[in-house]
Amino acid sequence: MPTLAELDGLYGRYGSFAAMESLALYEGVLGAEGDRFDPRVSARILASRGRTASDYVRLGLERKRLQDEFWSACAGFDAVLAPTVAVLPPRTNDLGADEAYFAANARVLRNTQLFNLLGVPAVSVPCGRMVGFMIAARPHEEALVLSVAHALTGRSVSAGG
Repeated sequence: MPTLAELDGLYGRYGSFAAMESLALYEGVLGAEGDRFDPRVSARILASRGRTASDYVRLGLERKRLQDEFWSACAGFDAVLAPTVAVLPPRTNDLGADEAYFAANARVLRNTQLFNLLGVPAVSVPCGRMVGFMIAARPHEEALVLSVAHALTGRSVSAGG
């Protein structure tokens, strides 16, 4: 879907909610005790330093526009089903440099990131070899997501654990 491709590019254009919010909350701690943080995590957070409040607001506005577009395109469907991960995750030790780590991380988390950006409830159930099967629905449809997961697995699934 073109909407998902556009959604996938939001963080590149405006930064990420998590990084900008973490910077606002932890910048002082990172400056004083940065060595206590995973260097890859602190690098992501500190990369937000040049972002403006306008970037944060635009990210929210674009996200809302794309949410509306996506769910309009899904009219008539109760839920979206997708692989939880786009590719099988590599072993961390096989990645070497940070560039390889971040590239692999982006590929592996692409599907879940898209639905996180859509701001919707989603659950992953076992499916195949380490891939998982993600069930997502419109905002506030947690009960639907959990009932579909139960129907697919025969297991009771609960929110938050």
